[in-house]
Amino acid sequence: MTATQERTAVPFAEIRDRLGERYALAQVTLAELEADTNAVLRRLREESPIAVCAELEALFALRWADVQTVVSRSELFRSDQPDSFLTRFVGPNMLHSEGREHQAARSAVLPAFRATDPGMPAEVDRRYAQLRGAHDDGTPCDLAKEFCIPLVAQATINLLGCEDAVTPAQMDRWGPLVSKGAFDFHEFGAARDDVDGVRAEISAMVAEYVDGRRRARPDSVLGCMAKASSSLDETRRMVEFMIIGADAGPREGLSTVLACVLTADREVRSRLVDSPALRQSFVDEALRWESPIGGITREARVDTELSGVAIERGTRVIGVLPSANRDPLRWPDGDTFVPDRGDRAHLSFGAGMHGCIGAALSRRLADAMVLAVASDPAVRPYAVPQYRGWWYRGPSAVLATWT
Repeated sequence: MTATQERTAVPFAEIRDRLGERYALAQVTLAELEADTNAVLRRLREESPIAVCAELEALFALRWADVQTVVSRSELFRSDQPDSFLTRFVGPNMLHSEGREHQAARSAVLPAFRATDPGMPAEVDRRYAQLRGAHDDGTPCDLAKEFCIPLVAQATINLLGCEDAVTPAQMDRWGPLVSKGAFDFHEFGAARDDVDGVRAEISAMVAEYVDGRRRARPDSVLGCMAKASSSLDETRRMVEFMIIGADAGPREGLSTVLACVLTADREVRSRLVDSPALRQSFVDEALRWESPIGGITREARVDTELSGVAIERGTRVIGVLPSANRDPLRWPDGDTFVPDRGDRAHLSFGAGMHGCIGAALSRRLADAMVLAVASDPAVRPYAVPQYRGWWYRGPSAVLATWT
């Protein structure tokens, strides 16, 4: 192991104090971020390009260029995080690994993400028609809860290849709980029994495929893991990781997309129906405007700097995606939603070798959902969507009614 590969164990308080002697860095708490995410991030960017979050023992990279560096420059920032919330929960995983380990995990399941899911557009249309019929009396429908979440659950089941073993209702219950175990900084302890129970259910389901009692499609995640002769533990870890990855990020992101199309004016909706290119731009603009994921965690591999701020080797740095996606140095009118912006180079799917493996799948599902809503001239917003959260961010509800 070379000097640049060795990990340091410098307490974050010491790193913070040394930085405080040289720079006037902004400070932020998780409560502040939860209360008013975009306003707080705007304030932080104006104060300094790097902020300190003592609760997470991390520095926040806030500027577009710096976040790009943190998430993409593996020679400067390492992604293998043995002490991360995710790794401690699920074990070795694709997101917080590097080199051959990362490539092997990604390559093993990549065919499942490259396979198309031809039945999902029809499922989107069927679900939308069902909801419209159920609410033809004028009662409001929460498109996030009743439309988006069941579709994400079904898409996750199809991706994993466990259609004969898991229902959308089960997946809807599993996802939030395993995500809580992996990423909830405050409340995991209170839900530990529920989380452990769900993990036992997932393990039992996976065992049925590993020992041959059930067979998954060859082009599914479970099918790919079987082809690689993966062990029960390896397969369980991969399935848990996929459920986590398919839970809050897609739920929140696609709910944001729905909120944006529901509140768009009729002229924009008409153009969305006629133009696949505009739908692509619209989806990515929604994901830029309200980033569903708060950040990507890295560790400085070497002594380096970001925007002139010295970063010591071993420092945990979080690239804050919603800040980068609204950085005025990159997006002159970043606080404004522009349906036909055309610039799709946001960071909500990450970047570099660890870019989201499910980005194309999410975009395909979003396209079908946008088309379903935009094609219906009778649907209208029942209330203005309100956004909440920062690590997982999206509308609390997307209330619609039909007239």
